[in-house]
Amino acid sequence: TGGFMNLAINVEKIMLKELKLLTKRASKDELLSRAVCLYNKALDEDNRQRGKDYLLEKLAFFDSIKSIDDLNNALYYLYDNSYILPFEIGVAVDMMDATKHALVITGPQTILPDTTMYNTPNEVQLLGIYSQMVLEVFGKLGIKDDDKLVEKALAFDKKISKIVKSSEEWADYIKTYNPYDFTKVCELLGLDFKHLVVSRFGKCPEKVIVYDPKFLENFKELMNDSLDLYIAWAKIKTVINQVQYL
Repeated sequence: TGGFMNLAINVEKIMLKELKLLTKRASKDELLSRAVCLYNKALDEDNRQRGKDYLLEKLAFFDSIKSIDDLNNALYYLYDNSYILPFEIGVAVDMMDATKHALVITGPQTILPDTTMYNTPNEVQLLGIYSQMVLEVFGKLGIKDDDKLVEKALAFDKKISKIVKSSEEWADYIKTYNPYDFTKVCELLGLDFKHLVVSRFGKCPEKVIVYDPKFLENFKELMNDSLDLYIAWAKIKTVINQVQYL
């Protein structure tokens, strides 16, 4: 809560009011017409129901990943289709040379908002509420928790919480600039990162900016014998991230 949130809420109210008026009269402006089209799609409850089937089909793909080799073969597909990977990559302006862009990598986000909330009484209470919420959503989607997905996902999340930065550490912005040799990043990940980068970005960069070195240095340990935990975590993250559109 705060000034920015209040501003966003008020702007949203104005936009919804304007869009509602625009649905009643045609606009000659192409961009406004597109906005109205999107607004009408958001109100289409039947279409939202059909989206449930799409999400279930999307989740089913995770079941085809049985080994690290399967994960390697699926990396580019997962990246292209907005699945949750055990790391995050992207392209950003190079902090030390604003005329250039750089490939950046960091760890995934924990379920709780901050790593400092783990190993406290709040962790048990909040993750209990989170687990209940996930099971309720799964129930609405017709997903059974036969494989104890929630339990496995929380176990993977706990492992993540030990190797990613806290909010306070992220506030030290300069320390996010850690250039690593590309081959070193590939070595530390232990996955076919090179194939993912070449297939998606066209070439291998000489360096990668590592926002969170502790995460990268501990990535192999994170994934060691934890493929099933990652799959459970990624399934739940994917559902919770996308169910808002249903």
